[in-house]
Amino acid sequence: MKVLRALLSLSVLYTAYAAPSGKGTYASEQSPHSAGVAQAELEKRITAAQCTSVAKAIWARTTLEVANIFVTKTSNFIKGVCTRHESKGCAVWVDDVTEGFQLIFDVGYVYKYGSVAVDASNAYMSSRSLPSDDASSSVEDMLKLSGYSYDSVEIITFPSDGITTRDNEPALISRHILKNVKHRESKKSHDYTIHQFADGNTHFHIPFENSGNTTSSKAKRHNGSGVKISFKHEKLSLVASSDSRSASAAIASRWQEHAEAGHSDVFGFVEQQNKALFYYRTTVEGDGFGDNYESVDACGDMSHLVSTYLGPGN
Repeated sequence: MKVLRALLSLSVLYTAYAAPSGKGTYASEQSPHSAGVAQAELEKRITAAQCTSVAKAIWARTTLEVANIFVTKTSNFIKGVCTRHESKGCAVWVDDVTEGFQLIFDVGYVYKYGSVAVDASNAYMSSRSLPSDDASSSVEDMLKLSGYSYDSVEIITFPSDGITTRDNEPALISRHILKNVKHRESKKSHDYTIHQFADGNTHFHIPFENSGNTTSSKAKRHNGSGVKISFKHEKLSLVASSDSRSASAAIASRWQEHAEAGHSDVFGFVEQQNKALFYYRTTVEGDGFGDNYESVDACGDMSHLVSTYLGPGN
């Protein structure tokens, strides 16, 4: 994965809840390459040549189905990421990954494909443009409606053309920082930093506990290991279902298997009634990660496999 170079001194609109708001200057920090050659190798952009097809349904119920489609080649560096922090390997992080995917099921529609700039955070409510100081209302509403508590929702929206990256990658158009988020069925809370890009790809970070400083509005990267989940949510809202938590757990369980085997990235999708709900990619980050772009289509298009029989999904 290449690391994007920051554009310094960008004027942005900054909105914070449970914190003062104001206008200021923003500098984007990126992954520091501090883990040496092994980490630098992982920072190279994933190409289809590095991917292996594993197309298989991993979980299915009446209205939902989850499939893994691609994994990247194995790496000894990735095999050791989890064990360097906990003797139990990646199993200790499964609950965190489960909670991350549950958040996508519950709130992901806010970031659905086609929503842009300031409208990205209120797209699910209506087509009208709300004042910028109301930009986080839909995120907060969705969290509350889905049974979450939280301390604050902080939003940074960028100019209409976003932050242009090198290599002509899609522009970063918004950042949401959610503090102390806890689902009513969860045992612990999490902080999430969510980045949305102009092409509909969105991703957020799950820092491994005790692996470095957490992400904040002042430090735009996490100085430690963790998992980045990238997703592209289609224009399809989740039909109310108690199955989403089981689906999230199934994705996390399979992520553990692949991560412990040394696969840095896993690609797949969730379909609902034979239509794509969202495409996803999990990326194990070895030592620090920021807002660099990660495409869910890096290994190839997956849309032609939606509604295709890929096994029973046991």
